Amino acid sequence: MKELYFSSTLMWGASPWEIFDLASCSGMDGIEIWHQQADSFGWDPEEIGGMARSSGLNLLVHGKSWDLNFASLNEGIRRASLAELKGSLLFAARCGAQETTLHPPRYTLSGMREQAVTAGRNGLAELLDEADRLEIDLSLEVMEKIPRELVTTPEEFEIFAGGLLPRLNCTLDLAHCQNEAEFWDYLSRLPQISKLHISNKRDKKLHTPLDDGDFDMARMLPRLRNLDLPLVIEGWDGEDQFHIINRNLTLLQTVGGTVHA
Repeated sequence: MKELYFSSTLMWGASPWEIFDLASCSGMDGIEIWHQQADSFGWDPEEIGGMARSSGLNLLVHGKSWDLNFASLNEGIRRASLAELKGSLLFAARCGAQETTLHPPRYTLSGMREQAVTAGRNGLAELLDEADRLEIDLSLEVMEKIPRELVTTPEEFEIFAGGLLPRLNCTLDLAHCQNEAEFWDYLSRLPQISKLHISNKRDKKLHTPLDDGDFDMARMLPRLRNLDLPLVIEGWDGEDQFHIINRNLTLLQTVGGTVHA
């Protein structure tokens, strides 16, 4: 049974101390810090790293993703996106995080997919070089099947990575899969999976609470916990009572997890 994390976005308006305190008190092994959240609220990476060490928690970082596209037809957007993502890698290194997760880019026009793959792969090479320089692992996430996404299947992941594949980890997100069968299939075929993102989904609404959606998480969670992969509970909650993370922790306790709500 590997480590269990939750995403900092489940406590969007909380202070870092509140997030680390809940993670520690609930028996989590670590936190996935979203760099956009840290940047939006002015969190200091060295302070985040110090909190993690004093709390005995591991750190992962989710790179910035909103509004970015490093395969854009627009060169300015490509360069700005790469600069922001390199900033996420630096933030992770300064925190002492083990790995940074990045979203793959998208293509701008339907007739220019191959051009976008080439531009995106060139950008990925830059990002991997920066990750190597900073001595941090980089993991690319497989996305949901919506228009213009470049990486939504194992085949697309390998095509996009190309010759960079040996240097790259993969993050599989349960809520990005259309059904449970697809999730287990992708789990068996994706290369170098470093962790799983878990949340539920209700039709096209993604990242709902674990107990609210199309997946029978009470049945799936024991099997997921027995995999030799870290699990990161994802979602977003901007309410100051943070009901969603507490709801998720209650389900984990109910199905026999090691955490307590």
